[in-house]
Amino acid sequence: MTNPVTEILPRSGRTPDEVEMMTEFSLLIEEFVNFGTHVFKWEVEQARGGDENIPVQMMFRHILELADSVSILVKESSIDPCKLLLRGMLESVLGFEYLLEKDTHNRAMGFMVWHHHHKLKRYRMLNPKDKSSKDLSARLKADKVLLEGVPDPFIANLEERIQGLENLLSTPAYQLAESEYQKLLSKKIKGPKWHQLFWRAK
Repeated sequence: MTNPVTEILPRSGRTPDEVEMMTEFSLLIEEFVNFGTHVFKWEVEQARGGDENIPVQMMFRHILELADSVSILVKESSIDPCKLLLRGMLESVLGFEYLLEKDTHNRAMGFMVWHHHHKLKRYRMLNPKDKSSKDLSARLKADKVLLEGVPDPFIANLEERIQGLENLLSTPAYQLAESEYQKLLSKKIKGPKWHQLFWRAK
């Protein structure tokens, strides 16, 4: 096995005090995550309503997952990669707070509509009958990094999945948020973000 250049990637040489400090810090973060799993379980079991609960629950779970990864890296004194995870945690916390600030139902349903449209876009790009699929194929063929012989992306029952999402977006529960999404599209806002839906609501 190749040995690393220790000046660039130090993996040893920690003093016992440093190891103890990092271990204790890791355990502190781990305790936060462990307690958070109980909060998450309680929220899932006590939640009432419908799909509007999903964004809040998933954002909170994502925060716990990222924090758990940080605890592992801290224990091994791998600090710099934690910055990327902390950035992700910050974005999730801000989104979490935004959802709970006010008008939570509409903002959460706006997130769900945005999420489903994002998925629809990917599905349509993989559907040979859709124009966007031809655009994707052209980009893949022009990609200098992509290896030759790699099969095109494939998703089973693609048309049924597309139809299912389109049907879901037309249901009464999604009607208001879907209307808000289409309103942003009519204003020539390309690929609106989820937090742009209902952001002026009082």
